[in-house]
Amino acid sequence: MSPPRKPSHSYSKQPNKDHGRKQALPPQHSNTNRLLLMDATKEKYEKELKEFGTEKNKLKGQIRALQEQYDQLKRDTQSATQKKDRAEKESRAALAKKKEYEKEAKTVKKALESYRVELASLAKTKQEAATKATPGQSERPTKKQKTGKQVKGGTIVKSMKVAELKEEAVARGIDVKELTRINKDSLLNILVVGSRRILMTDAWDEVVSLRKTFAEERQKAAQLERQRQWREQEKKRQEEEQRWREQEKNRQKQIEKDRAEEISKQREFHSLSVSKKVHGCKLAFTKDLLVLGTPRIYYARCDECGGNVEYTCEGCDYDICKECFKEKNMTASEKKAVAKRKAAEEKEQQRVEAEKQRVEAEKQRVEAEKWDPNIQFVDKIINPSDKNKDPDGNKSKGFTVWCSDGYGNDGWHSYEGSPAKEFDTTYVTKKEANERARYLFQWKNPWGLEADEFEEGAHEIDESTNEGMISYVVTPDDSTTWSVGVVPDAAFPYLDNATRTRHHYDRDYF
Repeated sequence: MSPPRKPSHSYSKQPNKDHGRKQALPPQHSNTNRLLLMDATKEKYEKELKEFGTEKNKLKGQIRALQEQYDQLKRDTQSATQKKDRAEKESRAALAKKKEYEKEAKTVKKALESYRVELASLAKTKQEAATKATPGQSERPTKKQKTGKQVKGGTIVKSMKVAELKEEAVARGIDVKELTRINKDSLLNILVVGSRRILMTDAWDEVVSLRKTFAEERQKAAQLERQRQWREQEKKRQEEEQRWREQEKNRQKQIEKDRAEEISKQREFHSLSVSKKVHGCKLAFTKDLLVLGTPRIYYARCDECGGNVEYTCEGCDYDICKECFKEKNMTASEKKAVAKRKAAEEKEQQRVEAEKQRVEAEKQRVEAEKWDPNIQFVDKIINPSDKNKDPDGNKSKGFTVWCSDGYGNDGWHSYEGSPAKEFDTTYVTKKEANERARYLFQWKNPWGLEADEFEEGAHEIDESTNEGMISYVVTPDDSTTWSVGVVPDAAFPYLDNATRTRHHYDRDYF
């Protein structure tokens, strides 16, 4: 509530007869104007100061929100940096293991190469010893041995399969890629026929055993490493979760602290004294209040009706709209009058609704009666007597109702001439004959449609009257032409294709 203003003094302006010359005011009048001007200036500055305070609080809230976003981005950046450092550390460890395995492979390859050289040297020594033991034998032509009878043993022989030779070559340290371009003869020359097979030695069994042991140890070490990494990751995850909980807790505390400070600063706005019937505390205009830097009026709702808020008590978190505020301030007689007015409006609304329902029910009743033949026609129209069904019932003095159903000459369906005009009934008066024609045409159509379906369908009905006698014609798409008409009894025999044989369209079964 703004402070009361001092009463302003109005002065009647006197015409200036001197045209430009200033008139001197009495001293007391000059002081009064100066005081009024100072009061107006003070009030203006106080109002601007209040507006600046509101804008300052709003900017503070925005600054806090931006600071929180900056802190969150900083935490995200630190987390990404930590993940990057962890990935680089894991990459360096994997590279070190790869180098270790390559070093081990080189050691095994070097050992196999030394075995191959040693075997080649033994084979050469054995050959030289055999040459010295039987001098001159090497000059004799050697007899070609039958490879098929050679027995596999612990040495390289010509009868070995290519796959076996390649296995031996790999065991001796030859690269697999080189073996794909070498044939069997070249393999035999490289491995030396008669040399001892590494795969058949006890040393090779030890190598295989050592490799198996190394593989098992590597697998076990890899499993242990995976478990260690998982434990580290789980520990870090728990630490990050705990850190997040602490940050969230601190953030909530900060929000509560900021909100408390905001409420404390906005207490000055709670200057509206209201009746205890409305609220026990002083209220403030909702538009002047903020909630964490955001205007409260944007999301607050009336505690009474849920409407737009006008007044607020922040201490009680209470909001009320203008209408509810007005209603709570009403006297008993005013409330009674309002209740009476609302009751009258509700009664009027109920009356209007009841009238709508009555009109709708009447509309439905009229619609139902429109398609009820028992209401539209008398019994003699729906159920003609034997006299009416007799072509000579009225001794050629009445009016005949006839019908016809068949295809015309449309160039598509078979055409055997105009369809027969079959006799239906004869009545004494034109009115009865016309009623029967309407009932037969719409309610007893050859397609078995209900009367409302027949009328609502896409049928262009041709209705005409000649001397008070009605006739109907309709031709649905890709269907027969259905015709019903009324003529004098004496004229019916002279119609084209007229027959006195009665039709069957009004029967309940065929």
